Amino acid sequence: MRPNCCHVSIAFLLKFLNFLQAFVGVSILLYSIWMLNQWDHRAPQPPLPHFYLPRAFALHLNSINLPAPWFIFAFMGVGILVCCITFFGCIAAEMINGCCLCFYTLLVTVLLLLEAALVGFIAIDHHWQEDLPIDPTGQLESLRSFIEDNLDICQWVGIAVLVIQIIVQTC
Repeated sequence: MRPNCCHVSIAFLLKFLNFLQAFVGVSILLYSIWMLNQWDHRAPQPPLPHFYLPRAFALHLNSINLPAPWFIFAFMGVGILVCCITFFGCIAAEMINGCCLCFYTLLVTVLLLLEAALVGFIAIDHHWQEDLPIDPTGQLESLRSFIEDNLDICQWVGIAVLVIQIIVQTC
C-alpha cells in the first residue's frame, strides 16, 4: 500500500528533526572524546584522598569509588543515549510503522522526563554542586566556567534542543 502525502511529509519532518537531534548527540560524543583525549595526555597527578562518611549519613557520591574521568564517561553516556534514541527515530520514520513510532515516542518521553528531573533537581537544590563527586580531570569545572562565560548562548542552545525534542515528541 502506498503511503499518502501526509505520512510522507510527517516522516520527512521526523527525519529532519532526528537529524538535528543526532547533531546534538554526535556533538556531545565528539566533545567527550576530546575531553578524554585531553585527560589521557595530561601529566600524571597524585591521587586525591578519598574521605568516607559514616553510614549514619545518607549516600554521598564522594564515598563511592568512581573512575577518575567519571564526568567524561557520564557525558559520553549521554551522547550515546541520544544517538541511540535518534537511530530508533530514523528507523521509525523510515518504516512509518505504529509500533516503531510508539517505541520511539516512549524513548523520547523517558529522555525528556530525565532532563526535566535533572533541571528540577538543579532548580530546587541550590547546593547541587556539593552533591557531585570530586572531578580530578578538571573538565567539569572547565565546562561550568565556559557555560557561565557564555550563558546567553548556552540558554538558547538548551531551549533549541528542548524545542526540537518536544516537536519530535508531538510528531
